[in-house]
Amino acid sequence: MGRTSSIAFVMSALIMAACGAGGPQSSVVDRNVLRLYLESDPASLDPIQAVDVYRGRMVVYLYDGLVQYANDEIQPNLASEWEISDDGTRYRFTLRDDVVFHNGRRLTAADVKYSFERALRPENTSPLTWVFEFIVGAKEMLDGEATTLTGVRAIGSDRVEIRLTQPFAPFLSLLAMPAAHVVPREEVDSKGDGFSEAPVGTGPWVFESWAHDDVIRLTANTRYHGGRPKADGMEIRIIPETTTVIAEFERGNLDWADLNEFPKPEYDRFATNPGWEAYVHTRPALITYYLALNNDKEKFSDPRVRQALNHAIDVTGIADAIYPSEMVRSHGPIPPGLPGFRDGGEPYRYDPDRARDMLAEAGATDLSFDVFFRTLALNQRFLEAVQANLAEVGVSMNLRQRDWTAVRQAMEQGELDAYLANWYADYPDAENFLYPLFYSQMAGAGGNAAFFSNATVDSLILTARATLDETQRVAMYAQADSVIQSEAPWIFTVHPVDADIVQPWVDGYRIPQVFYGIKWIDVGLRSE
Repeated sequence: MGRTSSIAFVMSALIMAACGAGGPQSSVVDRNVLRLYLESDPASLDPIQAVDVYRGRMVVYLYDGLVQYANDEIQPNLASEWEISDDGTRYRFTLRDDVVFHNGRRLTAADVKYSFERALRPENTSPLTWVFEFIVGAKEMLDGEATTLTGVRAIGSDRVEIRLTQPFAPFLSLLAMPAAHVVPREEVDSKGDGFSEAPVGTGPWVFESWAHDDVIRLTANTRYHGGRPKADGMEIRIIPETTTVIAEFERGNLDWADLNEFPKPEYDRFATNPGWEAYVHTRPALITYYLALNNDKEKFSDPRVRQALNHAIDVTGIADAIYPSEMVRSHGPIPPGLPGFRDGGEPYRYDPDRARDMLAEAGATDLSFDVFFRTLALNQRFLEAVQANLAEVGVSMNLRQRDWTAVRQAMEQGELDAYLANWYADYPDAENFLYPLFYSQMAGAGGNAAFFSNATVDSLILTARATLDETQRVAMYAQADSVIQSEAPWIFTVHPVDADIVQPWVDGYRIPQVFYGIKWIDVGLRSE
């Protein structure tokens, strides 16, 4: 996928021969149906099974939550307004009075309670129960000790009260996630397992048909409470091959594409083409790439060793040569674009001499370790470059390529020296890059498979997530980020920059902060 990949260049040549190497073709279309794509069949269209990007995107088209992400902030959705108690443990929502399900029935508060309980019922085996874990009674439902969620109360038909076991400042962010979107009980009861194949929600798009591994078709919800979508429908094709996506986009058969998925020659061809560059949208991605070191291993127990490895690697040079899109060097886990990111922070400087001195001071002059990674050519190339850098300072890093499931199981059990991974934001709050990845009691679970433990970081994380004052909370996030960088539980690498491209006839597109942050309501197509 990089500059030196002969396969990528061959692909590029074939695509350019088929489609031409020029700019956009036309600025108008003779249809009013958005043509999009997913790289993989979503498998389920049920909110409580939305564990990946493909399912999450589809859920927000078809359903709604109490709140939503819009213009990079939490905004009303099914709820028109809400109140939060002073101690942050009680939320009271007032529902809109103009929301109807696609089957014509009006939304009520009972639907919200039912949907949350459904996600927590053990027999439904939702992998997203953690979204609701702060609600009073959630644990009892998960353990099979209760059949109702005591912390959620329907007050009449238009108000919902939610009580938490403790304050959790980003709680509204959890309610905006696909898992917390609302479903109608009668449709679930009548369709059973078939509900995921024939979904009914309140969302801006109504399910029409689904040919697995081929295409999903949706139509505009003319009664949508947020206003009718500008387009009449969506055609969402399943296209796993990037070369096909590129060819179909350039032919005008797709209205949008994820430019970051393109091989580097193709990325550069579009991003630097004067005809296309006006239609390329970029923004910092809420993602961090990292090489985690098992801090429980004796070889990595001294922070000087971990710091030395950070100084030994020319991350900027490697990223520029290998990654197709723009990257930002990381100086901690929190990515740019989130409150808590330290604007004045400095990444570890590439300094092989200092790395050698620090390794010598720590008595680690013969350091050798294995790094495991998911089978992917880009990962292989990145680690080969890292391997060469480390060899220059006397460190031997052995590459171990494995299936990702096997890697994850082994790292959670603390068996690995190191592993290459990434972390995508579940919700846009810095807490999501701190608690799962660095809180000590999450070691071996969640994302803290580096087995990092630091009392100061633990205290900052727990205090921040319960602090309702945003200024104070963000300051604690930034402080935790700084301590984590200093302790170097990871080799910090990069945060990517999201890059999407749309056709010239697409109006109103804005790249979202999170993958489920766009519903395509305000995106239109210019036609004759």
